[in-house]
Amino acid sequence: MQINFKLLTSQLEGDLFTDNVQHILYSTDASHYMELPKSVIYSKN
Repeated sequence: MQINFKLLTSQLEGDLFTDNVQHILYSTDASHYMELPKSVIYSKN
């Protein structure tokens, strides 16, 4: 499945990040389980 990030960005109010730093920051917690997201979104509302 291919995600169209340009289309997604045009349809949301906020910032969309696809870089590795944001993936690592938002995919880790206190558990041993880790799954990297395809993107991270900061909503403006």
